[in-house]
Amino acid sequence: MASAISRGLVDRAPLVLPRPSSDLVAAASRALPMAKIVLACLQEQLLTVACDHAADSPQMSVAVWIGEGSDLSIRQVTAGDSLEAGFRSALIMLQAEMLDVCMQLRHRWPMNARPPIIGVVTDGTGLAISSGHPSGLSPEWLTEHLDGQSLATAIIPFGRDGPTALTVEQAFGDLSR
Repeated sequence: MASAISRGLVDRAPLVLPRPSSDLVAAASRALPMAKIVLACLQEQLLTVACDHAADSPQMSVAVWIGEGSDLSIRQVTAGDSLEAGFRSALIMLQAEMLDVCMQLRHRWPMNARPPIIGVVTDGTGLAISSGHPSGLSPEWLTEHLDGQSLATAIIPFGRDGPTALTVEQAFGDLSR
């Protein structure tokens, strides 16, 4: 993502979720170690986990961001993507914990304005959501954040020395507080 970082930075105030519930922070905290394992097994740095509420029962999706600059794309993750020890169990546990996170976030929207898909982005150290583009699964999602067209809000602040610190800061502002 180096070429994306080299594009002009957009100055904006950091956004951190005001008054996150302890249940939301606890669920997000339980999910982050699983996200680290999944990312390490796939040798990627950033992923989106989303929950589609349109069906009778919520459906989870996990996707990784690959490429850089104008070649950024998103690819769905499946249990067969890695033979590394612990990958499948980490993926299953990640989806379970993130279901809890997404359900809690869903209830922050008014009933008649809830998006059908709510997703969060993580590098395994921090967790953010974008209320303007809540699914996080569109191919343009990360580019729009990198270009400053959209803003995200940290649920758990990203580490200043995390694997995607520069990209996260460029895309979302300084969410490391």
